Amino acid sequence: MSAPPIVTATDLRRRYGQGDAAVDALDGVSVAFERGVFAAVMGASGSGKSTLMHTLAGLDRPIILSLIGIVVTLFLSIQERTRELGMLRVVGMSRRQVRRVIRYEAVITAEIGAILGLTLGVVFALLVSRPLATEGFKLAIPVGTLVVLLLLAALAGVSAAVLPARRAAGLEVLEAISYE
Repeated sequence: MSAPPIVTATDLRRRYGQGDAAVDALDGVSVAFERGVFAAVMGASGSGKSTLMHTLAGLDRPIILSLIGIVVTLFLSIQERTRELGMLRVVGMSRRQVRRVIRYEAVITAEIGAILGLTLGVVFALLVSRPLATEGFKLAIPVGTLVVLLLLAALAGVSAAVLPARRAAGLEVLEAISYE
């Protein structure tokens, strides 16, 4: 009798692009991996092997991973600064102000990541487009879209801060200042 699978995915679908340019990287793929069994995912180049593994690992959604990173960073920051947050509460900072500080930290973290990502993306686009300019390729940088992405990054930072800010605001003052 075989062991129950540790990872199961049923009817996975992943489409890149839209309309006539759409490509189905995964179309109804189902897999199950058992504990202690080595598995090889084989197929022709472009058959969706990497897409399958990224989907199973949750790596096909980088925004979600970024938000998880911000949440974890904030929780660790709160853990390391428990005493400091307690002292701020002792000198008069309200729970609401503590939540606001944590939200600001999350927005700043998200915006730094967005600015670095957008800057690197534009620089790499410029570098790649230079050799193609002789072939008639013209790079158009969608400034409006980039601004919208920066605003969305700020919103993502606020949403990622909800739980850490609630935890920080909920710290008991006496316990926090005696925390080592």
